[in-house]
Amino acid sequence: MGSLLRSPGSLCVKRIAIIGAGPSGLAMAKYILAEKAFDKIDIYEQQSEVGGVWKYSNIVDSIPIPQTTPNVPLDEPIWPPGADAPLFTNPMYDRLITNIPKPLMQYSDQDFLPESLLFPTREDVQDYLIRYSQDVRHLITFSTQVEDISLSQEESHPCWKLTARSTISKTVTKDVYDAVVVATGHYSVPFIPSVPGIQAFHAKYPSIISHSKNYRSPHNFTNKKVIVVGGGASGLDIGNQISVVCQKPLLNSVRSEEPLKLGKEIKEEVPPIAEYIAQDRSVRFEDGRIEKDIDAIVYCTGYLYAYPFLRSLEPPVVTTGRRVRGLYKSIFHIAHPTLAFPALDQKVIPFSLSEAQGAVIAKVWSNNLVLPEQTEMVAWEKKKVEELGDTTNFHVLGYPKDADYISELHDWAGSAANGFAKEPPYWDERQRHTRSVFVDIRKRFLELGGISKSMKELGPESDSGIRFETSSSCSGDIGSKESFFTGFSPIWGRKSMPNYAVLSYDDSSGARVLKLFRWIFFVRIAQAAVAILALASYDATIYSFDGNLMLFTAPSTLLIITYAFGSEHFFPPAYNFWAILGLECFAVLFWLVSFATLASEVSGFGTWRNWNNICVENCYLKHSMHPHLYKFERSLTNDLYNTMAIAAGLGALEFMYIHRERVGGAGAESGDPTFASATQSAAPQSTTRPRDLEQEMIEIEIENQNQNHSNVQHPQQNPTQAEGHDVSQVEHLE
Repeated sequence: MGSLLRSPGSLCVKRIAIIGAGPSGLAMAKYILAEKAFDKIDIYEQQSEVGGVWKYSNIVDSIPIPQTTPNVPLDEPIWPPGADAPLFTNPMYDRLITNIPKPLMQYSDQDFLPESLLFPTREDVQDYLIRYSQDVRHLITFSTQVEDISLSQEESHPCWKLTARSTISKTVTKDVYDAVVVATGHYSVPFIPSVPGIQAFHAKYPSIISHSKNYRSPHNFTNKKVIVVGGGASGLDIGNQISVVCQKPLLNSVRSEEPLKLGKEIKEEVPPIAEYIAQDRSVRFEDGRIEKDIDAIVYCTGYLYAYPFLRSLEPPVVTTGRRVRGLYKSIFHIAHPTLAFPALDQKVIPFSLSEAQGAVIAKVWSNNLVLPEQTEMVAWEKKKVEELGDTTNFHVLGYPKDADYISELHDWAGSAANGFAKEPPYWDERQRHTRSVFVDIRKRFLELGGISKSMKELGPESDSGIRFETSSSCSGDIGSKESFFTGFSPIWGRKSMPNYAVLSYDDSSGARVLKLFRWIFFVRIAQAAVAILALASYDATIYSFDGNLMLFTAPSTLLIITYAFGSEHFFPPAYNFWAILGLECFAVLFWLVSFATLASEVSGFGTWRNWNNICVENCYLKHSMHPHLYKFERSLTNDLYNTMAIAAGLGALEFMYIHRERVGGAGAESGDPTFASATQSAAPQSTTRPRDLEQEMIEIEIENQNQNHSNVQHPQQNPTQAEGHDVSQVEHLE
């Protein structure tokens, strides 16, 4: 089907269809509706609620092995038992938080709720999108899947025939529109490369090879020999989680050495897989090494752009799936400008970008803005291909390109003859600065325990930008053997870690772990040592103070340390969250009483040592005037006094800090929901804390490096060998 030529300003658009009610689809609807130039706006959403990928689904579906083509059928709806509407698979983990601060992430006309975290949880984002959709919900047809969109010339102007089917009643509806917005996202079709022997291997062992799209939690990989394929953020994230429960070490198949290491004791980097060998469940790597008895292989190799409902469009908008072809400004189809594709770009702030694109689309389709001539638009795309290559990198922006693009779209929409109907965001210097340092903002957020709900809670703030007085950084040799203890949980290989506040989190195996300040481990030891020293001084001086409580508290502290550290790191079956929490409360309580008792003793003893007659009298009353009492050493007396004061001070210091942080919001989270089967329906548990602070810090380091290299030109790659675009960075999810 060839291109339909049009003269500038001659678009005839009155009926608009929007495919998808995710973040970009909702923004499109608001800006198109605000233009008040269109007679009909319909939104088609295959799920039962708005949200797109943020509408979490715990179900998984089969994926072809290998999968290197975007030419795939539509997603199949899956009916959980007892459900009112079917569900669709998506690539989100069981528990996830965004990595964009909410002032930067949110739409320009709606704030996140004050009680949501600065980096909102998945549940907070979904609730936010439901509230955002209220103005346009009357336009949405839920549980309806678009099956086909084709260009038609039956009317006086080019139009689009749309065919959709209800996923509940199976009723087919057909309609005609003047323009179509394709807001379906681009994290639906996984990419799994074709490797010699992979098909025969998969046929013999159909449960071994999987993709990160179907990954939910590491539970299914316990005690298994696992290979994770992929060196992107998702490969590192998923590999880190699985490495906790699988056979050691986890094998991470990458093309080049990773910039961040988790320690050779839990993860080993290996070359790409060169061949699958069905015998003995084996694989051969490019260096000739063969690994046998493989239990699981997880491909974290990204996704392909795919639009199965546009299969009749010629030339096709996707060929290899690496990028969307034939677009101007990454929005308008050059040959058919009444077809638009918002939010294709990666490493961007998607909500703001969708708003800016929506404003421009509304202006162009209402003829208040005119697109350049077709030759100029073709030249724009050609130049971008020459700069970035004909690969996924074509759609990668990053900072500052995304900020420039958003402001450019704002100014473009504002140049319309009728001005703004609804003004999209424009990034001033403050927003740009926030965008440039939001990785540091997230670091600070985690340093303070992941409980902050506003920027002000992170530290000093100035008009020109955000300043943080951090006590430590996350830089260092990740591969070193040094370690620090965050409470009783080691952060292996880090030379410097932030002093996290007390909190509970679910570790990568799904178990609940109590996180404490790293210095508490050393305080515990110091408490026990000082207490024992105080008792020794008591015995040496034969002074009668009430040491029985300290005699009990000191060894109890040692036992608590031994149990907590040993059960978490050497005998996990013995670890119990409530036992650890109870013992911690026990330690705080008894050290409170102990330091109070010691303080009273120190007060009296400080007076006593200046009055030898009182010493003699007290010693006489206790020891029947033994002659040696008159030779009492003043130096030993001073040692005893100082030791007791130190013990009391340590107890007071610890109590004040621990009590302050616990009152300040530290608490326990419930564990990950588990599901008996892929089709079982369950409401996800809400969360107010990061699932794994160590992993969050690692992802931040990756984001830093990705930003540093976002403007680097990459050579064109073979689409069957290169990795697809990565979904692990939450800000890119559609």
